Amino acid sequence: YWDYNYFQLAPDASTDGVTQKLAEINQTFLKKEGIQLVIQPFKDIHLYSNLTYELEPNGSARTVQFLGIIALLILVIAFVNYINLTTALANERGKEVGVRKVLGASRGRLTQQFLWESFVISSVAFGAAVVGVQLSLDWFGSIVGRDLSAGATVDFVYWGVSCGFIVLIWFVAGLYPALQLSGFRPVEVLRGRFVAGNTETLRKSLVVVQFACSAGLIFGVLVIEKQLHFLNNHELGVQLDQLVSVKVPASEENRDSTIFRKLALFKSECAKISGIEGASSSNIVPGLGINTIAGSNRPLHWVKKTDFAKITSYFVETDQDFFPLFG
Repeated sequence: YWDYNYFQLAPDASTDGVTQKLAEINQTFLKKEGIQLVIQPFKDIHLYSNLTYELEPNGSARTVQFLGIIALLILVIAFVNYINLTTALANERGKEVGVRKVLGASRGRLTQQFLWESFVISSVAFGAAVVGVQLSLDWFGSIVGRDLSAGATVDFVYWGVSCGFIVLIWFVAGLYPALQLSGFRPVEVLRGRFVAGNTETLRKSLVVVQFACSAGLIFGVLVIEKQLHFLNNHELGVQLDQLVSVKVPASEENRDSTIFRKLALFKSECAKISGIEGASSSNIVPGLGINTIAGSNRPLHWVKKTDFAKITSYFVETDQDFFPLFG
């Protein structure tokens, strides 16, 4: 019950069959105790699990999805910018298209040219982004509190997805400008009666999309800033200012019967140090989560002294100075 259990299923085993068998065991043997045996895939623990006594705080799939949406909005804004800028500069490239068509260039050949230009720009932008990420790993790691450069490895899935994005950007952002530029009529262009086509409606629509994405990003940033401000300034219920936590060597009471005398001696020595106003010992430090708090299924007084209820309770072992120290 207190251990972490891992099972490797046989190659032909079904998780549904195992789940059904555990449900039968729960119903037959554990229903009265209020305990259920469940399983979850090993790879789901990091982002999708949030059970009592996790080995460490889990990640959040919702956070990852939220960051993915932010990245997608930034890409959409970049798509719109590229299309708008390309169509806005159409007049400057009109004579080039007219001359090339007079010299025999087909619309298909011109479309290929503009698509390859888009591909080159996308590839250069991606290369610059990769270099920027590598240069900012240490800086960003200091913000999130992790050494990101130490765990950097070659991830073929990452590079595959990135290359797929380059192709998508190339096709989505470059196709319309390529078709629009290659459709110029050379006679009108060379006579000076060039009209870029009816792109005004599309450009206005894209500008609206761009500003909507930008407004969404700004709104999200403001909400997150308010949430972080609330977390940093919320009343915690304990006073943690000017407190230092010292982790003592691990020991067990049945193996080291002198642990409490050693703690008392350590506290008395700390009291002699100038600048230390007080000291306390406990088996947990507030804020580390329930996985550091001991639990027990023990009888407790319930409503009346004569009534007992067997419930799972969690407790913290402290000395008499714990409450004054932590406020």
